[in-house]
Amino acid sequence: MLKPFSKSGAAFVVLAAIGVVSAGACEDAGGSNETSAPSPTPAEAFCRAHFSAACERLFRCDPDAAALIPQAATAAACAQAHHERVCDRLSADIAAGAVRVDLTGADACNDDLATASCGTAAEEVRRFLEAGKLDACPDVLGGDRAKGASCTAAWHCREPSSNCVAVASGAGECTGALSGDAFEIACSATSAGAGACPGLVCLGLNANQQGKSGLCTARCQSQADCGDGGVCVALTDGNICFSMCTSDADCGGGFVCVDEVYQPGPQIEGDGRACLVTLPSAE
Repeated sequence: MLKPFSKSGAAFVVLAAIGVVSAGACEDAGGSNETSAPSPTPAEAFCRAHFSAACERLFRCDPDAAALIPQAATAAACAQAHHERVCDRLSADIAAGAVRVDLTGADACNDDLATASCGTAAEEVRRFLEAGKLDACPDVLGGDRAKGASCTAAWHCREPSSNCVAVASGAGECTGALSGDAFEIACSATSAGAGACPGLVCLGLNANQQGKSGLCTARCQSQADCGDGGVCVALTDGNICFSMCTSDADCGGGFVCVDEVYQPGPQIEGDGRACLVTLPSAE
């Protein structure tokens, strides 16, 4: 069974390694171990400006959502956390071929992110989470790893709204594009892991009127993990992406629009309906 690749865990390992190196670096006979920080590369400078703009926007447009960010009581603290988690490792990711860069439109993209009019709470949360995966300025920075390729972070993956998930071996693997349509494909739960849902997971279903044994889906930690038209729903064994709908016509693959699949809210789009199956009728 797939589970979300732990971005925070990867960041902890990187930061811990930096701390070990820094603690013993450049200490001379006089006892001084001060070193000057290297100047950021152009890509790192863009990344820092990008997260500063994203955090400032979230705190301006949706302070209630901003209050939920761990250890980020201010826009500056929010930006610093992302600088350490993403920007400080960006040059290595570019050198490894995991991230492509074209700074032609960098300033324009950051300016738009910082100054565009505020949207709804759900739109602002999605925009912020996209920024966290480097999806907000896809023409400037973006993943260069195809579906099924190895990865250690979501921003390594090429397709829009894709994610990096851990497979059975514990290694990270890029999913394909994640959107509502991706979660309307039938699969056989017995063939999960054998190509039933490339880059995703096959969710086994109980007996139902539609005769479906499984649904392709993805584990998620936030709305952004499910892409446009998708919703992250909390189940007993973890969070799963479903495709939002308003009628059966919105659902593909023989699935139907089911009421009360999730609880809508100010930061969750839709009205609670999603593409799924209906239980057998009682006779």
